[in-house]
Amino acid sequence: MVGMCQYCAEHGDGKKWYLNMENYTRKLLDDVPSHDREIIMNDHMVYLKENRWPLSKHTRRMLLSSFGSKVAGKGVYERFMEKWHLGQVVSNAEATDILAVAGDEVPLMECLCRKMKGQHDQRTCFGLSLFGDLIETNLKEGQFKVVSKDEAKAIMDDFEREHGWYHSV
Repeated sequence: MVGMCQYCAEHGDGKKWYLNMENYTRKLLDDVPSHDREIIMNDHMVYLKENRWPLSKHTRRMLLSSFGSKVAGKGVYERFMEKWHLGQVVSNAEATDILAVAGDEVPLMECLCRKMKGQHDQRTCFGLSLFGDLIETNLKEGQFKVVSKDEAKAIMDDFEREHGWYHSV
């Protein structure tokens, strides 16, 4: 039998961490060290809003790690991604379960990951949890749109059916 991943064991309350509503509250964000909160709250929003990545101390460390990983090889790159990537890959069914615990409407915006790879003007990310509030208060009108849960589900189904895309939370 396979054990739970570290995050599910620590934050899942016996379930998958991303289905535990406590993990989508401000309390959880307040428990995050201020350094990490800065990158989550500020750097991502600046990039989405202004199309430039701010060179905070965290970002400089991340870039140096990334450069080193390209020189050193795959193992270093994998350790870099384990440390810095904030996403959990989930199936379409799991993404639907996550959507079920979201509010009645969710913001849809450009994907930061895709944007960094030069693939602009594709609204492929849903702003769940606290990011939904951040999106609506920080991004300009036209950079996102608010959709119902039903619309979001249909969009996710299209992503999977037409493109084979997966989801990350």
